[in-house]
Amino acid sequence: MLLQATGAYPVAGDYCEEALAIARAAGDEKLAAAVLYQQAQLLLRQGQVAAALPLIETGLALTRRLGEPRLTANLLEARTYATYIEGDPADAARDAAEAVQLFRQVGDKFAVEAALGTLGEMELAAGDLDAARRHQAEALDIARALNDRDGIAYSAFYLGLAEYLDGSPDTARTLFAESFDLARRMGIKPLIPYAMIGLALAGHDGDGPGWSARLHGAADQALADLGHTLEPLEARLADLDRQRLRAAMGTEAFDDEYAAGRTQSPEQIVDLPLAEPG
Repeated sequence: MLLQATGAYPVAGDYCEEALAIARAAGDEKLAAAVLYQQAQLLLRQGQVAAALPLIETGLALTRRLGEPRLTANLLEARTYATYIEGDPADAARDAAEAVQLFRQVGDKFAVEAALGTLGEMELAAGDLDAARRHQAEALDIARALNDRDGIAYSAFYLGLAEYLDGSPDTARTLFAESFDLARRMGIKPLIPYAMIGLALAGHDGDGPGWSARLHGAADQALADLGHTLEPLEARLADLDRQRLRAAMGTEAFDDEYAAGRTQSPEQIVDLPLAEPG
């Protein structure tokens, strides 16, 4: 797990293979399922969805037979992500909903919060705004109660997306600003470009479309620096917004502002009255 977190994927994969061999030789099916989950997570981080799915299915067969709700929920969350990337958010949402139920069953509030956030994200992608808003709001409430600032940052972003898609840009802007501020303060680098794209989508009273164009540029540069790409829903929304801005500004003006954004830090562009994290 530590090697995976630091990006040392080949060595982490070798350790997983050794651990799985030990677990199987010992006849420890629970441990084998736990290792299969780690192997699948490792492959998913490297974009190898087709290789991860058989491991997830093998692990789920073990955990369901053993009656291990936590491990089953972990594997369901892994399958949620894999299914979403393969383009089926409705099936992904069903797995996420079962994971929420299982984490509630074992009484893990932090895991419930994270799984609710995942469920809301899948529902957003599937177009179920009411359910997405409800689950993201619950995740945000739990995160605030637990003072889980990472959770607050992520849930605020996804609740902001639900509000934006439902036609409430002012509410969305407040949530995106909170997400951006916390991500910046806590050093959650992968979330910062997402929050900037949210702010670009919602716009800012007093600033013209050039501000949003610069945000798109800065977000894309931040993603490039991390070696990350946007997830499908956010990528689609960002593309649509850039098309809107080009139509409003003209291609040359948009390109100039976008290019300027790629040379600026997030703090140079975002100058909003941001709430103190709660």
